[in-house]
Formats: sequence, C-alpha cells, structure tokens
Amino acid sequence: MPKVKVNDIEMYYEVHGEGEPLVLLHGYFCSSQHWNHFIPQFRERFQLIIPDLRGHGRTTNPSDELTGRQVALDVFKLLDHLNIEHIKGMGFSAGGEALLHMATQQPERIQSMILDGTTPYDTKEAREFRAQFTIEDVPFRQNHIYGEAQVRKLYEHRMHARA
Repeated sequence: MPKVKVNDIEMYYEVHGEGEPLVLLHGYFCSSQHWNHFIPQFRERFQLIIPDLRGHGRTTNPSDELTGRQVALDVFKLLDHLNIEHIKGMGFSAGGEALLHMATQQPERIQSMILDGTTPYDTKEAREFRAQFTIEDVPFRQNHIYGEAQVRKLYEHRMHARA
C-alpha cells in the first residue's frame, strides 16, 4: 500500500472496498493493522481509508509533533490527496480524539462518527493510571517499523499528553 507526503510526514495508508468513504483511525501505540478484522465486513459497503497516524506504524514524524489537532490536519491532507470531500469516521482512543478535532476544524466534512474509548479531556484518574505504565508495557511493538526508537518516542509523548 502507498505512502503520501502530507504536511511534514510520509503517511502510510490503505484503501479497501468501494462505496461511502469510512475513515478508521487507530489508538495510541496501535497502527492501521488494528482494523484488519473489520476489513472483510466493511469493504462490501464502504471505501475504507485506514492510515497509520503520525509517528505510528509505517508513518514518520520528523518534527516530533504529536497532538490530536495535528493528526486531524494530517488526515484531512490525506483525504484531499484522495479527493474525498465527506467522510464517516470511526476512531478508537487517540483516533477518536483526532476525529473530534476533525469535527471542530472542518465540521462540514464529517457526516457521522463513532468514538470508542475517547474523551475530549484527560481525567485525573486516567493520568494516574497512565503514570503506572512503563516502556516495557507498550503493546504492538512489532507494528512500528522504525523500531525501539519509534516506540520510545510514542511512549514519551503518551506519558506527557494532556497532563
């Protein structure tokens, strides 16, 4: 599957099926592979657009910026590249956060969205839980092709996110 230059990154993405565009956005430490089990069911009805978000999987992040706002801008640039004006979206955790930013940045482009494990802010309890998380606890290491440096960078961002 292809990569495209959007903003300051090279974004990996997959497109499957035909029909209405449905963007699937993974959570922190995940990648586009998070959605693999949905593809057979959804590609019959939707054109699935499934990127690796900034700094995750096969997508670069040379500026080291990793915010929901920036990820939303990246996804819009990908959609522009694909000539897709309106979407439905499904986001898990940080992917849902990106969809919330997309809905506030360009609401006319978002027809509907499903958010799973997403909140518009971090609670005290979530920050306390995250503080117990160590670098050894990072899941899905095999999905990040840039190795341990990429995993460490994601960990550092996550531990300091929205604190």
